[in-house]
Amino acid sequence: MVPRVARTTSASTLVRNTLANGAGASVGMAIGILITPFTITQLGLSAYGVWSLALTLSFAGGYAAMSDLGIEAATVRYVAEAEGDDDLEGVNRTVATTLVFFAIVGGVLAIAMVVLASSLTTLFDAPDGLKHASTIAFALVGGQLAIEMPSRALTAVLEGTQNFVAYQAVELSKALSFAVMTIVVLLTDHGIIGLGISYVATSIGAFFAYWFLAHRAVKGLRVWPGNASKSELKRLLSYGSSVFVFRLTGTAYRQMDRLILGVATEPKLVAIYEIANKVHLAAALVQSMSVSALVPAVAKARRDLALLRDMLLRGTSYTVAASLPFTTAAIVFAGPLLRDWIGPDADGAITSAQLFLVYLTIAVFHMVSTTMLVALGNVRPILLTNLGMLAVNVVVSVALVGPLEVEGVLLGTLVATIVGWPPLLLIALRRFDVDARDWARRIVLPQILPTIVQVAVLLVGLWLLNDVGSLILDGLWILLSVAAYLLVFGRFSLPAEERSVLVATIRRAVKRSAPPTDPPADPPPPAPGDSSTPAVPPATTGPGIATP
Repeated sequence: MVPRVARTTSASTLVRNTLANGAGASVGMAIGILITPFTITQLGLSAYGVWSLALTLSFAGGYAAMSDLGIEAATVRYVAEAEGDDDLEGVNRTVATTLVFFAIVGGVLAIAMVVLASSLTTLFDAPDGLKHASTIAFALVGGQLAIEMPSRALTAVLEGTQNFVAYQAVELSKALSFAVMTIVVLLTDHGIIGLGISYVATSIGAFFAYWFLAHRAVKGLRVWPGNASKSELKRLLSYGSSVFVFRLTGTAYRQMDRLILGVATEPKLVAIYEIANKVHLAAALVQSMSVSALVPAVAKARRDLALLRDMLLRGTSYTVAASLPFTTAAIVFAGPLLRDWIGPDADGAITSAQLFLVYLTIAVFHMVSTTMLVALGNVRPILLTNLGMLAVNVVVSVALVGPLEVEGVLLGTLVATIVGWPPLLLIALRRFDVDARDWARRIVLPQILPTIVQVAVLLVGLWLLNDVGSLILDGLWILLSVAAYLLVFGRFSLPAEERSVLVATIRRAVKRSAPPTDPPADPPPPAPGDSSTPAVPPATTGPGIATP
């Protein structure tokens, strides 16, 4: 069947999905931050520690996520491709195969976790008064994998068909429901057993919600075992295994600093690293959300090189503009932020936080391109580059951890990122047939003037707030500097026609009445020497790169 190119993702859909992912992640994080102190107070540190260990058995944020072998990411890609080709049979075959695979793996893991619950209680040395409750909590969280894992096949349908608003609505409802249940359970003194039952209940509710929404997203969806096939599983594993290895190297890259510090230094330095890492994670969230909806859009448009090229150029420009002002502000204001948040003990983490943020500033220029390459199945060159960067990171970190301590391991990360930057750029330019000069003109040059203006605003803020010591005022001044950056970027870095299209696209994206598959807006006239095609703002991490 000939694909219908007209069904490629519209700019407003891509922006809407990105905003939905950003809002969902932010609200979910806020709920966790707000509910954590209450949970600790009601449970006590020992019981809270047991509950935290129980959650490591889950799929969402736990070790069970490693058991998907990259198949969820592969399902998102192939569902998007099949939908773009109007291939309902292909969608059914892919989703049914994934559902059967996850049901089997989830069932096996659930049985194993229930059987091993008592042993896990002993392994983690739960206090005597908590042994019985701990065993039940481990069994409940482990047992619900039989429901949680199959639901990932259904979430892949929503992601592959770019129904991120619906997906985030379920995730937010699940988070809110669990938060309410947590309050009720702890106020009625049902402890970690009650939390385990609540976790199972929210997983079951989410499964049925995902089932309904997946069938609404794909009319005629049939995910019964009879539609599964061994050949489809082989195809999913072929792509998924590459993504899986890619994620393993990314995890090693991120966790290596802690390991080296833990072996070569004292616990106090690991704590300093973690303080700096909190700032890094907050800035990284902005970056990851900027490309979180890109994979299915790219997979769907995989045959349109001109559109992909424009996604790369405009998407990278907008992603950098959305995230660079936050990292720049955090670099300049790292001292006041950490001192006003943590206190004088944070002084040792200031330089470390700044090194973390410089790393993000460099890495953001590749987030869109590497995400697109992974979505198209071009994982091998990114993986090889990733492995090379990992090796550089290890060598430099081990060499510098002795004399420089925390700054030494972070310099290892930074040096590896700088070494990997040119190969990653070259891979993207060749794959999408983009001239290096055009890339620099479209992506790098527009950021220079806004950055200069923002730094000037930040320096004035440092002078004014030097002795105030208010975290709120620090945050407000940072937001003011970000606003200054965005105003200058929109007014002077974007041509008037492109600015108008971008504003119109955002307006359509935030209107509920806008259909999810509305056609792309008419593009602005190209700038002199610009051979690119219509504007499609960005819509999925390894060392400084994004993964599905």
